[in-house]
Amino acid sequence: MELKSFSLAFLCIFLMTDQRCLAIRKMKRFRPPPQAPDPKTPLGSIQGSDDSYFKYEIMQELPGGRVTVGSNEPNSRFGEFTTRTLEAKPFLIDKYPVSVGLFQRFLETKRKYVPNAIKEGYSFVFRNFVHKSLLKSKDILNMEHQYLVKVPQASWRMPEGPGASRLLETRLLEPVVHVNYQDASAYCSWKKKRLPTELEWEFAARGKLFQQKFPWGKDYVNNRSNLWDGVFPHKNLRLDGYEGLSPVNAYPAQNTFDMYDMLGNVWEWTMSLYREVGMSKQDKSKLKYVTKGTSFVDTISGTFNHAARVSARKPQHPNATLYNLGFRCALSKSTADSLGVYRIPQHNEL
Repeated sequence: MELKSFSLAFLCIFLMTDQRCLAIRKMKRFRPPPQAPDPKTPLGSIQGSDDSYFKYEIMQELPGGRVTVGSNEPNSRFGEFTTRTLEAKPFLIDKYPVSVGLFQRFLETKRKYVPNAIKEGYSFVFRNFVHKSLLKSKDILNMEHQYLVKVPQASWRMPEGPGASRLLETRLLEPVVHVNYQDASAYCSWKKKRLPTELEWEFAARGKLFQQKFPWGKDYVNNRSNLWDGVFPHKNLRLDGYEGLSPVNAYPAQNTFDMYDMLGNVWEWTMSLYREVGMSKQDKSKLKYVTKGTSFVDTISGTFNHAARVSARKPQHPNATLYNLGFRCALSKSTADSLGVYRIPQHNEL
């Protein structure tokens, strides 16, 4: 180490150029990013350092069984009411939502694939997070709600749109957003997985608890999820530590199944169709899918936006791309066994 430092100092003196010495010192401090694993690496077998985002694609195997889903809450919405008991088959599901880093790897491998938001040239962002210069632009069109605006160039790479102060490299552990149903399905298919059903998602979120409001139990616990604290959209007290999106590993596991970010941060796509009363199966113009989990703009009580609880559900058009909409993948156990998918042990095997 002393010899290396001496050599560096000697080189600086020899060059007699402050600018070149500065460049050399920067080279000395440079640390290469984690190397992307080979795309053919089996699911869940990626090994990396503690700060590598690749380890966050590990799957949890769940045994399935009977589970009571839905809610009897008076403010339930979109078919959340009432409770019903269903049977879930054994399956695997990602412990974390798919991150920006993992989605980037997908696009680097599938170079011909273009996400919908980039193809369309815009996506929808909450007004609070859009750069002030853009809010004055004629290109931004308000939706039904004043706080959700159509932002040109907003995408998974620039979640807030042009002018964002944070670089992509600082977002690699945040959940990927601005992905529509096709984008999410394409990623899962690339990983030889699929989107979870609503039943699978809610089974995984509830853990071993019966009809509890939150993944961890009856009462809300601080610093377990990313939700809106304060008066939306004017003031977020950030009691959970974040104004907007948070990394997928920002909080401890939320339940006894060791699942992360099931409640809050971003809504998540499922493969389950949302059917309205009287809707015809042939009417594809009204086709929507169920999303689960609530997001960072939702609240505990539901006073603003949606009430954050395990049973919460919301319909989304398959082409929807939003600043608070992401996904995770799943797999039936029979398919996983045939593929030889790596997984962590079931809870009854520990």
